[in-house]
Amino acid sequence: MQFTDDSLAPLFLNDSPALTLSTNAQSGPVSSSPITSSQPVGAFGGSVTVMLDAGDLTVSFTPEMAMSPGDDLTFKLPTLRLAFPSSPLTIAGQSAPLLSQNRVWTQSGTTPTLMLHLNATIPRFSTVSFIVVGVIADPPGTRGEESLIISTNAVNGPVPDTAVTLVCSVSAQGYTKCCAHVRCLS
Repeated sequence: MQFTDDSLAPLFLNDSPALTLSTNAQSGPVSSSPITSSQPVGAFGGSVTVMLDAGDLTVSFTPEMAMSPGDDLTFKLPTLRLAFPSSPLTIAGQSAPLLSQNRVWTQSGTTPTLMLHLNATIPRFSTVSFIVVGVIADPPGTRGEESLIISTNAVNGPVPDTAVTLVCSVSAQGYTKCCAHVRCLS
């Protein structure tokens, strides 16, 4: 038996699963059966932060699973838009080299979406940080208060749509304001 994530290895000894499942269900009992495989599950563990500062959107997160080339990261970004939508999307910062040039910002519809494609391995518990250049917030009252959302199709543990719990902005005076929704930053 092979695992791509060593966090499950302690559950199995000598290829003999130490984890079993049984039930005494009303429709009939099921005797103890070994669990020999499971679907990987990923998480960001509340590590995702997003900061809007003078037209730059800084995103930082720490995946609790390894991420591989070919995995996609998707961000749903209500109330945010590109300042210059006809210009190429620019990604900068420490982790920019991990992201391929295959990046898409979808402005149509009610929720702008940023999809990034990985071209390098991200070890589990490694912090990723990058900047999307030229992002601005919509004027107050344009859209309802919604959460920013992150998800991934990572082979080692997909993460369904998950709300970002810390969103910050920096004012012209240099003050930082953080909250759980984008709308409160207006």
